[in-house]
Amino acid sequence: MAGFRRHEDSDVYQLADAAREHVLRVVKQPAFARHFKLVEQILKSSNSACANMAEGFSRYLPGDHARFLRIAKASLSETIEHIKDARLRGVVSGEDEKTIASLCRRSRGACIGLIRYLDGLDGPPGGA
Repeated sequence: MAGFRRHEDSDVYQLADAAREHVLRVVKQPAFARHFKLVEQILKSSNSACANMAEGFSRYLPGDHARFLRIAKASLSETIEHIKDARLRGVVSGEDEKTIASLCRRSRGACIGLIRYLDGLDGPPGGA
């Protein structure tokens, strides 16, 4: 299916995971200490993207996989919004915002490509 055997091997997941790792680094900065809700929201959205990609990959039918990728794509958009909010509050640098948002956008683009591929399949992967 789409040239990978584990969800961790896909570009879509690797980009989202890199964004999540960057988010984890920035929320540990002291400037975030007073912004509990924002920390919770950005961690939840960045983790949700990766978790939904993993869950979707484990679904038997391509349509199920694509459905979870759509949810993951929305979580990536949410992460972009939260990191923008963090920059506006002055708790994250413009460079960190740019890096995280870029990773999220690239992952969203890969999601779209994989969704299109999955939507084009008629049945279970591998013709089983």
